[in-house]
Amino acid sequence: MLGLTPAAFIRDRKLRRADLLIRQGSDLAGAAFAAGFSDQSHLSRTFRAAHGMTPGMFRRAGTLPSS
Repeated sequence: MLGLTPAAFIRDRKLRRADLLIRQGSDLAGAAFAAGFSDQSHLSRTFRAAHGMTPGMFRRAGTLPSS
């Protein structure tokens, strides 16, 4: 991925991993930990900033809003 800082790249990889885990039915705290976030609230804040919705909203909707 070109044009991303190392921190943004790592954050993107963590969010993609959490997204996959949530789609597979993992609980949010477990997905946060497995994806490398310090806790569920860290995942929620980062997820909302990146996608405009919380992981719980994403789980209920089943998809991310189109950009």
